[in-house]
Amino acid sequence: MEQELLDLALKSKDPERKLEYCSKYIELNPSDSDAWRYNALILSYLGRTRTKEQVESIEKELESLPLSELDGGPEFLAGLASSARGDWERAAQLFNEVLNKNASFARAWLEKGEALSLSPQRERKEEALICVDKALELGLGKVLEAEAMSLKGTILTSLARYEEAVKYLDECLNRDPANVEALISKAQIAWTIGRRSGKLSDLEEASTCLNDVLTILSSDIDPEGNARYFRLRNIAIKARESIEAERRKRGPEKGLYGTLKSKHCVKCHSSIPADAHYCTQCGTRQ
Repeated sequence: MEQELLDLALKSKDPERKLEYCSKYIELNPSDSDAWRYNALILSYLGRTRTKEQVESIEKELESLPLSELDGGPEFLAGLASSARGDWERAAQLFNEVLNKNASFARAWLEKGEALSLSPQRERKEEALICVDKALELGLGKVLEAEAMSLKGTILTSLARYEEAVKYLDECLNRDPANVEALISKAQIAWTIGRRSGKLSDLEEASTCLNDVLTILSSDIDPEGNARYFRLRNIAIKARESIEAERRKRGPEKGLYGTLKSKHCVKCHSSIPADAHYCTQCGTRQ
């Protein structure tokens, strides 16, 4: 029953439902640090009204981490703090110190991989892939395993290794269909391939992924408290505008949705293609 609740939290696409299932799981497993981490992640999707709960979940996660001096506990926590500040170089250095003490610490490999993935240097991104693979080899829980799949797919996307990337992004989204980073990366791949091939199906896939992102992420995200998801939401908005511009450039008979007919959004009343599932202006599902 307990694991079913965690599975339901991961599988749901609605952040509120995810939070409901995750909270019930935590009531039964209050010492599960991965669950507290996931709870904080979901809360970060829901806007500034949930910031206090998000901070509390992060504090609970840190309290629940099974760390010891032998694991390099102080260095690991300092590494997490450096990552949160965006100082990826310092974070990677600290996680490396942790791994020098305990090379079988899977979470430290994952965190080092995430830190290195932020580097603009290709060789550092290649090193990040090795770290993620090591974390997966050592074994991660369900929550972190889905994160690792997303991270690997995102790194491969940044390296333009699209065929490999899609494999891991799809695996992540099969486990957690509301993983925003995976959706953004998949949209990026579909958009890039669609521009090259001219296939409407690729552009439609990119549009669907971006609309999912804008449905999942609240429009009230705090730009300071949740800078990462504020930035990703803005990326999704701008990318969707680019897709819409491409549709207009092709003209109605060659449009993204392949139709001459139109309808009005149920929320903002903008004119949109008749067979569109989401409004291209506000992201509302039709």
